[in-house]
Amino acid sequence: MQVAPDTTTDPVVPPRESGPPPPPDGGRFCTPDAAQTFCADFDDGILAQGWDDVGTPRGALALVDSGARSDPFALEVLAAETDSGYRDGPYLRKAFPGPFEELSCSIAFRHSGPFQGQKTYALLSFALLDGAEITIHLTTAPVEGGLLWIFEPYDGGARTVDSRRTTVGSGTTFRRIDLKFTRTSLALSVDGVPVSPLAYDQVSPITQARFAIGAPIIDHINVQPWRAVFDDVTCTIAP
Repeated sequence: MQVAPDTTTDPVVPPRESGPPPPPDGGRFCTPDAAQTFCADFDDGILAQGWDDVGTPRGALALVDSGARSDPFALEVLAAETDSGYRDGPYLRKAFPGPFEELSCSIAFRHSGPFQGQKTYALLSFALLDGAEITIHLTTAPVEGGLLWIFEPYDGGARTVDSRRTTVGSGTTFRRIDLKFTRTSLALSVDGVPVSPLAYDQVSPITQARFAIGAPIIDHINVQPWRAVFDDVTCTIAP
C-alpha cells in the first residue's frame, strides 16, 4: 500500500470546542433515536456500558461526577508509573464487525493530570478482506498540548508509517476529536477544524474494526501517574 506524501501544513487549532454540542442541563448526550452505531456518555453510571472489553493493566478506570462534558458522569483514566515505554495501559474497547466501507468515530477528551510525554489515548484498528491490517494511533505529542496521529498500514510486507501533527492546547477544556476512515482516505478534525488528510490506494472492504480509548499504549516512561478524562464517544458505520 502506498501512502501519499504529506505536502500540507496542519493548522494550530484554537482553544474552543465545536462539533456536536453537549446537551442542555439535565439532558443526555446519547439518546435512543441517535443515528450513531455506538454512543457512550457514561451517564448511566455503569463504567463499561456498551463496550465489549475492559482492561486495567498499569492503571485504572473510574467514573467521575465532576468536570463532565455532559452531566452527570465522565470517564477518568489513570495511567500508572512505568519504568519503560510501549506498555499496555487501561482501556475500554468496542468491536465493529464488517463488512463495511467507512467508520467515523468521535471523542471528547482532556488532560486532567501532569503532562507525561507521548501516550496513545485512542487506538483504531482495522482488519481488511485481503488480510491486511491498518492501525491508527491518536497520541499526545512529545510536547504539551500537541496531538500526533499515526497511520500504520500493514499488508504482510514492510510496515509503512505516516503521521500528522497539530496543536490542541492543554488544560481543562474538552476538545472534540473526529476521525473518519474510508477505503481511500483518513481524515481528522479537532473542534471542527480539519487537519491535513491522508490519501492512499484503495484498500479492500473492512471486515472488522476495533476502537479503544483510555491509555491503551503507554509509549514513553511514566515518572508519575498521568490522567485524562473522556466523555461523549460516538462511532458510526457506513455500509
